[in-house]
Amino acid sequence: MTGPQPSPDAAASPSSVTRAALTGLAAAVPLLMGVIPFGLAVGALAVEAGLTPLEGVAMSVLVFAGAGQTAALGLLAAGAPAWVAVAGSIVVNLRFVMYSAAIAPIFRPLPAGLKLLYAYVLTDQAFVMAVDHYRRQGRPLLQGAYYAGLSAAIWVAWVAATAAGGLFGARLPGGGWLDFVTPLIFLSLLVPALRDRPAAAAAVTSAVVALLGHRLPLNLGMLAAALAGIAAGLAVGRRGDA
Repeated sequence: MTGPQPSPDAAASPSSVTRAALTGLAAAVPLLMGVIPFGLAVGALAVEAGLTPLEGVAMSVLVFAGAGQTAALGLLAAGAPAWVAVAGSIVVNLRFVMYSAAIAPIFRPLPAGLKLLYAYVLTDQAFVMAVDHYRRQGRPLLQGAYYAGLSAAIWVAWVAATAAGGLFGARLPGGGWLDFVTPLIFLSLLVPALRDRPAAAAAVTSAVVALLGHRLPLNLGMLAAALAGIAAGLAVGRRGDA
């Protein structure tokens, strides 16, 4: 990762930390236009998969991973065993391993407990915004405050939206719109991420495999597409490094 090297940031005042957190909170507001409808869709999907609204909210609190929840719930709704749903969720969320490795240098000087909390609230949006902010600021303590404000807003919106989706999603006028929300949200995250050949290879490969495998039982086409995409991205990346 490019950017300034982390510093202890000992001179940061409480007021500057508060301002950084509020800046992060404000930066999250435009992102909520995607988080809220996605959460509504996932909350409704949880009920369709057989969970109660309370269980759907508990899943959002414990897992806090929209793509992983969507994968697991889709598999459960299709009648897949629990282990297949868990495996599908893990595969879809493998990208967070790469995110964590990339963002770790930013938070290295911070306490371990705080880093664990930041790992829990790591999302696609928070990662992109945090890396961009760090490149411009380069101060770990203030960066952590910014990330905390940003992630807190996303967390609250996500949990509230999944609760609303579980309670009211199926009764909203024109409830079929929920079927279109998830693909649109993923496309909005995917397109800006296609900045290099490995990412493009992963996207194209996973799309092709998903189309070819859409008739596989237990919705395993999704799992196969994720694995194929990861393999293609790694293969192209290694070829470029050779």
